[in-house]
Formats: sequence, C-alpha cells, structure tokens
Amino acid sequence: MKSEFIELPILAQRALGAFTQISLRWPKTHPAPLPGELLRLHDGSLLYPMLHTHSGQLEALSSCVQAESSLKLAGSTGERINLVPSQPALILADGIALATLIHLCSTRRQTPASTLALYQLTEPLPFRPQPSRFLLDGMPDGVIAAIPLLEDWGIPSRLCHSQDQAGCFEGSLDELVSLLPHPPECQIICLTNGQ
Repeated sequence: MKSEFIELPILAQRALGAFTQISLRWPKTHPAPLPGELLRLHDGSLLYPMLHTHSGQLEALSSCVQAESSLKLAGSTGERINLVPSQPALILADGIALATLIHLCSTRRQTPASTLALYQLTEPLPFRPQPSRFLLDGMPDGVIAAIPLLEDWGIPSRLCHSQDQAGCFEGSLDELVSLLPHPPECQIICLTNGQ
C-alpha cells in the first residue's frame, strides 16, 4: 500500500521561547502553504508555517521538539487569509499564531497600505523585543517594544504583556486596540488563542 504522506526532511530546529522553530526542506512539486494554512502531520499534530524561501526551505513553528529527522505531511488545514493590498491591516496574534502573523506580514512588505502587527507576549519570550523605529498615532506613551523581524521589513509592531515588561503595553491586545484609532476600511485579522 502506497503512503499518502509527503516526507519533509528537517534541516534544523531551535527553541523560540515556548515553541520550536523548524527548518524544513519543502518539495518543489508541492505548493507552498499560504497565510492561514496549517500543516497537519501524520500523527495529527500541527505546524504553523512562518516563512517560505525560494530555495525550497520552509520555516515553521511547532509546539514541541521533533525527535525524527523528517516529518510526514498528511495535508493542510485552516483557511487562507486574504488581505486586500490597497487597504490598511491590523493583525492581532498571541501564542504560536506568531508564525501566522509573520507569514501574513511577509506578504505585506511591498503593499501600498499600512500594516500594524500587535502580539501578546508570554514567558518565555520567543524573541528579544527591540525599541520600534516607528511612531504611531494614538499609541500610549512608553509602548515602544517591537518584533525585530517586522521592524527590518518596515512593518510597525507593538507588544502587549500581562506583567510589567519594558516597552510593552501592560494589558491585553483588546485593551490596546480599544485605545488606537484605525480607519473604517481597516482589515482586522485576529489570530488569538492559537488561531
């Protein structure tokens, strides 16, 4: 009986806070996952695609370290997220949905409309926050902590934390969003509670 699974060789793994970032060799014959799509493995566990490179490598987040040298892809799940490039976007995420937030932002790097990413941090931190280079209207004073990768891409971001974390908004994503102005045509994407 022929296997229905696609073998994905693991190139590297590293801890990213409470998650594991996995670099996979992606087959050229298989379309790359789109933002919002999750990868379902043979055991039912999920991978959250983060970045796909033209060299056939896929970066994804997992909730655990993988013991094998390759993974067996059974299919995909989730719904593709389509953002209108000409409209501003506000993307909210927490937990492992950081991967989907990054995936979405990677598609917004060259769009004419603004994008703002807000992420709810939890311990252990998945990255080292850095002060943002972008001033944002309506942002509370002192809320300057940002996601370094998005800063490099020219996409403003801010972080929330339930406790006093330097540069972060002390509170929830909902509390921060309620303080911010956003245009009526703004697309709001909520990726909270693991999507």
